[in-house]
Amino acid sequence: MAAVLFSRLTRRGIAGVRRVGFSRRGGEWVAQVGIWPMDVALIEALRAAAAPVGVEVKPEDWGPADAGQKALDRRLAEELQWARWAVDRWAEFPVDRAPRPLVLVGSRSFVAGGFRSGEAKMAFIDGLFEAGLPVPGPVLASLPAQRDRPASGRPSPAPLVITAAARSETEFWTDRGRRVLPARRGHGEHS
Repeated sequence: MAAVLFSRLTRRGIAGVRRVGFSRRGGEWVAQVGIWPMDVALIEALRAAAAPVGVEVKPEDWGPADAGQKALDRRLAEELQWARWAVDRWAEFPVDRAPRPLVLVGSRSFVAGGFRSGEAKMAFIDGLFEAGLPVPGPVLASLPAQRDRPASGRPSPAPLVITAAARSETEFWTDRGRRVLPARRGHGEHS
């Protein structure tokens, strides 16, 4: 993810980015970007380029010659912390069970055919959903989680209302390739 964001920033001509990383905060990914010099216009450009992912900006002045090694040591420490977090999350995974459970590596929810409006797309990204009929809890839990919108001056979009839901099958990406698995197909007024 960091390489993709760094590439996007480079393509857009955003200079001054020294480091890009990611961490999880409250169930959401947050980009951690080290920049120098600290500049309001640069920070705004970073946040716009990284949207819809939140951005945390830190000053990253490499200063004297040994500062590069300090920055590398700090980055390695951060990566080690992230790796320990990831290993802890997988510690209880039943690798010896036969058959071993599938691991979804792609999105658990997606939109087939796109959105009818930009407002509907933003509501999906922001996790704004209402059930217009009884929908099982696990189905609602598989939808994108509601998140706080950054202060942009624009009003929040209206939530997507689920007007129909049915059992279905669809193709998911797993740790063993593409698999057709049971799913729920939801329909709404904006999808």
